[in-house]
Amino acid sequence: MAARGIFVTFEGPEGSGKTTQAHLLAKYLKDKGVDLILSREPGGTSIGDKIRDILHDPANTEMFPWAEVLLYSASRAQLVAQTIRPALEAGKVVVCDRYADSTMAYQGYGRGLDLAALREIALENGAQSISDHLGFTRDGSGGVEMGHFAPVPPTLDALDASSRNIELIMEYFDPLHFYIENIAYLFRL
Repeated sequence: MAARGIFVTFEGPEGSGKTTQAHLLAKYLKDKGVDLILSREPGGTSIGDKIRDILHDPANTEMFPWAEVLLYSASRAQLVAQTIRPALEAGKVVVCDRYADSTMAYQGYGRGLDLAALREIALENGAQSISDHLGFTRDGSGGVEMGHFAPVPPTLDALDASSRNIELIMEYFDPLHFYIENIAYLFRL
């Protein structure tokens, strides 16, 4: 039986640097000879990238919130089936820019959708019960250090605030998560 791989995710609001940090970690691990796959969500597969185009098209202003959830979950299901699960079963490291926590933050807390139903769709169905082994959530404010949780006042815009409210998100996800300012500190890049 092959060694089980490791699944690492990066979460956070737009512009917080999660993509940069995911790429830095992937480069660091590749330079160390680690066999890995770098991916993103939504997208990461040809089908997922087409779904991403629909989700990010500014012309789609009338999208029903549950339709949005199902599109994100469809992209995630394709990514898990085609890329993540096979890579983990082959003993590879998978580094992903966004994953199921983003759905809980943006669609759950941001759009006010039922969290239990959302968890079932987003994690148990869309993610096919694959959760990350190690997650990093970045705060866009620049003032968060490793291990520090920063609740966001409810007066802030729901979509931005909810993506940073890791205490609420962790109520639904159990993997090891760190709320950090710079992943380079952890890996001494």
